[in-house]
Amino acid sequence: GYRKMLLSSENECIAYMASEMGQIGTKYEAQVAHLSGLALADGQYDVKIWKPDSSDGPLQTGRTLASEGAIKIRLPAFQDDLVVHFYRASTADPTRPGVSRP
Repeated sequence: GYRKMLLSSENECIAYMASEMGQIGTKYEAQVAHLSGLALADGQYDVKIWKPDSSDGPLQTGRTLASEGAIKIRLPAFQDDLVVHFYRASTADPTRPGVSRP
């Protein structure tokens, strides 16, 4: 598995997923991450997924739904670490309920 470190408020959350200490070069398959115990208010959130050691911009963008302090997100395959930024959506768009490639 990988470690999850979370920082959240009512309108925003940053999640850092990383290999266990000393496990450099670990590859992870695409998967759904379930995050809970968040301070996020219920509602729609825009999402950007970044590779911290790259300056190429987000790997994925999209939208997801938070409910009762929990959120789930489809992660792309990655090596070592990822950062996911959730922030309150400006307008609800039910046609984009998940994260998709830009």
